[in-house]
Amino acid sequence: MTEKAGTGVAVLDEAVLEALGQLQGKYDAEFVARMITMFMETALILLIRLKEAITNRDIIALHHASHELKSCSATIGAYALAAHCERLERIVRDGHLPDADFSVDAIGIEYRRAEAALIARLARLALVGTDRAARISAASLQPVTIDRISENLNDPRGASDLAQSPMKLKLAAEVQVIVRDFRRKPTPKLRE
Repeated sequence: MTEKAGTGVAVLDEAVLEALGQLQGKYDAEFVARMITMFMETALILLIRLKEAITNRDIIALHHASHELKSCSATIGAYALAAHCERLERIVRDGHLPDADFSVDAIGIEYRRAEAALIARLARLALVGTDRAARISAASLQPVTIDRISENLNDPRGASDLAQSPMKLKLAAEVQVIVRDFRRKPTPKLRE
């Protein structure tokens, strides 16, 4: 198990990743790497949905996004993140929307911890070198990269393959805003 966060629950239970790798009998590192990558992509989309739901005060969307993130977090072994999502589900179910803001912030922070543990796991897989694993997470979310992508989109020649994918750019820009917002706020003390 990876280092514990404020919940007293492991950030990442690596035994879950081991079990996922063994689903076909023989350990499949490529499958584990795909699962980690899919989780990170899905989680970022769900973080966007959580943030939008808070902004729009949409209780139903907030509940759905927290439930989905809880499920995929538990599937990958990110139990601390799943616990935060479950707490948000309860808050929303009880109708305490002001507390939901705090929970979404805590989920963003816990996601970063889980992401770091998953990137470390990718680095240990024989398929992915340490430098590449370190670049996997949020490489496209760095301000310089976002600026470069924006410039390419404004290029009338459409030279970049990213220029031909405005949906990916929009998602990357939205994630950048969310990550920036989470990083700006001081780390809250988690409360039960």
